[in-house]
Amino acid sequence: MVFCGNAEPKIVNRLAPIAADSLNSTLSRPASSLNVSSRPLLNVVTLFIDSVSRAQFHRRLPRTKKVLEAIATAQDSKADLYEFERYHAVGFNTLPNTRALWAGLDEKDGNVTGPPIWEQYRKAGYVTARADPMCQDWEMYYEGARRQGEVVRAASEAALDHEYIAPLCFPPTLPVGKHMSGNFAGSTSIKARCVSDTHVGWHLLDWGSDFIRHYDGKRPFYLNEAFMEGHEGSMEVLRTLDSRLAALLDPATSPIDFETTVVVLISDHGPLMGLNQAFLRSGAFEAANPMSIMVLPSSLLEAGKERLRSATRKLVSAHDMYETMRGFGRVAASSPLGDAGRRGVDLLQEDLNHRSCDDAGISLIACRCH
Repeated sequence: MVFCGNAEPKIVNRLAPIAADSLNSTLSRPASSLNVSSRPLLNVVTLFIDSVSRAQFHRRLPRTKKVLEAIATAQDSKADLYEFERYHAVGFNTLPNTRALWAGLDEKDGNVTGPPIWEQYRKAGYVTARADPMCQDWEMYYEGARRQGEVVRAASEAALDHEYIAPLCFPPTLPVGKHMSGNFAGSTSIKARCVSDTHVGWHLLDWGSDFIRHYDGKRPFYLNEAFMEGHEGSMEVLRTLDSRLAALLDPATSPIDFETTVVVLISDHGPLMGLNQAFLRSGAFEAANPMSIMVLPSSLLEAGKERLRSATRKLVSAHDMYETMRGFGRVAASSPLGDAGRRGVDLLQEDLNHRSCDDAGISLIACRCH
């Protein structure tokens, strides 16, 4: 934080790359039980936007949508676009959906915890980074132990090489004397969330772009960024992300090499606030149908691409996305529940037949798009 007189302090970031010889170099480890050894080693960028339905993505992010459509249709495009039309939430709110998405765990698993996907990538030799605007240690929900309703952080080795959370633990992002989840201040406010004269989401995207520039072409990397602009009742704050998100995904302006990098745009569930969600059946369907989009290098195996294209029209859950994202990095870590606890499929490696909510690990209370 840089202070000058009485003016609002500025956030200045400097991401210092880690020397290659100090990183975990286990890229030659055995492949998992699935046949993923023939895949190229890919960088992975995951952009998670809380509480955004598929329909809301199309309504509120028109520039981003246009850029993605251009990736899908341009003759010289280096990447292919996959939008999962029937992607389905597995539970009501953020916790069960992110436990499934980041750790492959189900609500029925109770106190079972497991290493989040970024820790698995780091053990596989990737440089890992994570940004979150909520000033909360979400990892405790995956790695911690539950005792009498409380979550206790478990001692473990570092799961990340770079982390961007602390700079957003200042007012007004974390308001003093007010609840951080209020309607008029904090990370769920109906007003645009700004700090240091810049939208919070822009800070995260700028930092993530710096991370990509530092490591692209040097080390395989995994970047996970979370955004809260969709988590509020007016459904308007999400628009503030559109121009910067479009710039990040536009091959003409992006630091991402789309020939070597997978980009996943995903949410946990659709909007849970507002009149539509409170009174209309369409609101319940939106809440159960979060956005889920993948941008993959065109050079991927044709057989895998056909499976993935078929899956875009079938019932897919966070459990499937978890297994598929692990497959991109050839992550071999087993489920905390053992092989029997594996609830999803790697959509590039396994055929996805028509199935019920129960088959997809979706709770009956959340089931809508069966």
